[in-house]
Amino acid sequence: MGHDRPGRVTRLACLASASAALCSTAALAMNDLETGALRYTIELVEHPDAQSLVIKDINESGDAAGFAFLGFGQPITHKPFIWKDGVPTILPTTAYWTDGLRINDAGLCVGVDFDDGHVLHYTEDATTDLGDLGDLFGVSMYFRAMNDDGRFAGYRPLGSSRYEGFTWSEASGIIKVAPDQSSSQANDINAAGDVVGYVGLHYEARAFHYRDGVRTDFGAGWTGDSRALSIDDSGRILVEHDDDAVGTARYQVVDADTLTILYEGPTFPADAYSEQVVAAETGAMATCWVESSTGPHLGVWTLESGMQEIALPEGTIQALITTGNEQGDILGVVLNQQYQHTPYVASLSGGFMPLQERVIGESPATLDLCSVIDMNDAGQVAVEFCSNSYGPCAILTPARPGDANGDGLVNGTDLALILGHWGQYPTDGVCGPDLDMNGVIDGVDLTLCLGDWDV
Repeated sequence: MGHDRPGRVTRLACLASASAALCSTAALAMNDLETGALRYTIELVEHPDAQSLVIKDINESGDAAGFAFLGFGQPITHKPFIWKDGVPTILPTTAYWTDGLRINDAGLCVGVDFDDGHVLHYTEDATTDLGDLGDLFGVSMYFRAMNDDGRFAGYRPLGSSRYEGFTWSEASGIIKVAPDQSSSQANDINAAGDVVGYVGLHYEARAFHYRDGVRTDFGAGWTGDSRALSIDDSGRILVEHDDDAVGTARYQVVDADTLTILYEGPTFPADAYSEQVVAAETGAMATCWVESSTGPHLGVWTLESGMQEIALPEGTIQALITTGNEQGDILGVVLNQQYQHTPYVASLSGGFMPLQERVIGESPATLDLCSVIDMNDAGQVAVEFCSNSYGPCAILTPARPGDANGDGLVNGTDLALILGHWGQYPTDGVCGPDLDMNGVIDGVDLTLCLGDWDV
């Protein structure tokens, strides 16, 4: 899914590796009420030798990559780490500052040693030096995507709102995909190693597709501003296209081989701004935007059903999407009138769900969630707490329907919690025994527990 994690208010769109079939609206449901409300168990990501482990990415197995913060004033401040099967491994390094940035589904991580500008591939067992980044060196580099072969793409800032896009393969090393342009961004790479992005500045951007050393810019028929934001494994490119470079953008899905439009994506009213579009592998798209007349909106778009909105909490002034998964869940944050951030998960079936209310054993009033990092197709969410700028971080895993105490089991302990809290239960209380989270512990919760009972 999308990997542009900072909470930007500029337009954003992402399309992950995909099958060609479009999903139906019904396929977007993740948590039916028959299986209880969506709640999470929590696992802190920590290591005794580090002040904190800062997650940058998680994969489909729930493994994580990032950096271990060892403390300011230490001979070494940052080391890359991998969190695999619940076990943290901090990689040895002699560099003062080395970050882990991405992990693919094969469990391979990529990072950067900023002392000498080298890129690293690493697992929990070994580190491979991929060589010098040359003048791509810089701590502000954006590694946007990596495929399961370990090939990656991204860009680095040049200053004055200009960037330089790059990709890497074992055969070619680091490649500047648009060395003839004053600015470029490489935004995504698919399993075949195809890269998409755009060249140019401001209202003169031109989308490109890069394959086997050849960059193909979208032709003169693409008037105005066009930006290729992602490509899937079927060769479908998601493009943000503004015909006159000043109006509201349109989103189009384009064939990589012919650069012809396969279908039009969601459209927005003329007074819309801050649009975000995050597309699932199936083609369904999570969207958010703000209208001058009606305020912020959050929705799911499919080719079959068009746009269906998800109601936002009263007082929301902006919604931002971090990513989405193939089950139709949306991960992000909303901002209220007091400029407080609330991390959320949302779906058509479950509506808007603040994460603070969904962690078993925690009270919304005391759970100090600051930001969300990533979510996989199993619904696991990487989060960061507000303690400081270096975490700590945790992974939230969807709980079993009958699990009242968050230990992953359903047994007499859970039954005792339900019976012991029978009757009215505060909706802002500690998450756990109210399995359907309706403010009452009753026969529905008892049925959920008994129906999920461990044999």
